[in-house]
Amino acid sequence: MHSLFTGIGRLFVLQRFNYLNFASFLLVLIIFGNLNGVFNFYFGIVAPLSPVILMLCAFITAALFNRQYEKESLLLWLFTAFYILYLYISSISYILYAEDIYAGNNYLLTVRGYLSSVIIILTFYKLTTWALYNGEYDSLIKRIFFFMCVGVGLILISSMGMFQFAVDEDRASGLFANPNMASALVLYTFAFVLAFMIKAENYRRIGYFLLIPVLFYAVFLTFSKAGLITFPLVLLLFFGLLMIRFRYITRSQRRLCIGFFAISVFAVLTIMLRFSEIMDQLNWGQVLRLQRTLAFLSGEFTEATTSERSTLFSIGFNLISEHPFLGNGLTSFHHYDIPVNGKHIGVHNTFLLILGESGIVPFIMYVALILSMTIKSFRIGDTSMYVLCMCIIFIYIIRVAGTAHTALDDRISNCLFGVILGYLAFYQRKYKE
Repeated sequence: MHSLFTGIGRLFVLQRFNYLNFASFLLVLIIFGNLNGVFNFYFGIVAPLSPVILMLCAFITAALFNRQYEKESLLLWLFTAFYILYLYISSISYILYAEDIYAGNNYLLTVRGYLSSVIIILTFYKLTTWALYNGEYDSLIKRIFFFMCVGVGLILISSMGMFQFAVDEDRASGLFANPNMASALVLYTFAFVLAFMIKAENYRRIGYFLLIPVLFYAVFLTFSKAGLITFPLVLLLFFGLLMIRFRYITRSQRRLCIGFFAISVFAVLTIMLRFSEIMDQLNWGQVLRLQRTLAFLSGEFTEATTSERSTLFSIGFNLISEHPFLGNGLTSFHHYDIPVNGKHIGVHNTFLLILGESGIVPFIMYVALILSMTIKSFRIGDTSMYVLCMCIIFIYIIRVAGTAHTALDDRISNCLFGVILGYLAFYQRKYKE
């Protein structure tokens, strides 16, 4: 019982109670617990806690401003410079080509969202470096993981019909209105599980291993095509990352890699053999989405198998060719002025959004920053953090940014990027010493 209360105490107040710990707890709770979604569902208020998030970020940043645990890294400043450059160029093109932008887009709301992203990334950067210097990093990461697991649990519960935030009743989403965003949360949680499994020993490792089929089932319940495709790709990445360091990892980690691969092969074969039984338990809408996912994997790229993305990308490339240097203006790719099947839809790809709204210079800068962060993460000495950072970046590129145009102001991704940038800055300084 004492250990239970100690664990709860560590979750809420880390090693000691102070205002900084309490503020960080609230910030992680609101963002990773998606409390904005709860308020929106029950009270119909859109993002009522966003001002609270910014106030907590301001407090944490101000409290840590004079405590230079780690100076802001060049990579952090470059990410900030990217957001500013992207907003600056796209605002110019917004003025120049205003007549070609959908009237339903909200310019000021978009600007506010991107500036909030900069603040959140900076806050979690400062919070991470503070935690690393004060021996609180493991507690911070476990706190984030805890609330992510709560979110996954609510996705599983929502599949039972107890509550359903999503418009599509055939897809579980937990506290998320969009099942695709719910699948992204599950995938990020999967990255944490893989990293913790490497570091854990004995029964704890078994516990993390048992979470993997639960997470796969959660992704399956969202019926997100991108999520279902990304999940096995993350597994392959995990094996690849361990094989790259196979000569340098411990013997237990080698056994984990080999055993996990064998069990994964067995699980895939089991699913293939029982696939018809699984299909019989689904309704027509769920079967249709699964069939389209399989058709996409077999090389059939149509409007149906890509959820209209093939059409959206085609429109995007045409618009990019018209204004390749300055772009078409901020918000122009959030919702096209050209309707698709009677709806004004966005491009559903963050990289194309950057290129289409602000031109080639911010696009090249952003790709270079993601590549730089990937290379630095690949060089991390700690195998657990090496896997965590690489998997998070991979999920961001393939699932979050690759299939949605909201990645730049996706709050969970902002937080995790802040954590990665803070850890990379700390590791780089420690490596130089």
